[in-house]
Amino acid sequence: MDFKNKVAIVTGDCQGIGLEICRQLINEGANVILNDIDTFLANDIANKMQQKNNNCIAHAGDEATCM
Repeated sequence: MDFKNKVAIVTGDCQGIGLEICRQLINEGANVILNDIDTFLANDIANKMQQKNNNCIAHAGDEATCM
């Protein structure tokens, strides 16, 4: 599937299945917003993914901080 020029927001994504979903979306050309309650981990993962594709940013928090 072609995800070029698309934006994906994945929550709880800094480990396990969520992290792999983010990797796959980025590999398919999507711009990804990482959302996880762990600020340090979200920023660390986003920085690592940006080094490869430069299309990933972190937005740390939970649903209460996103509203």
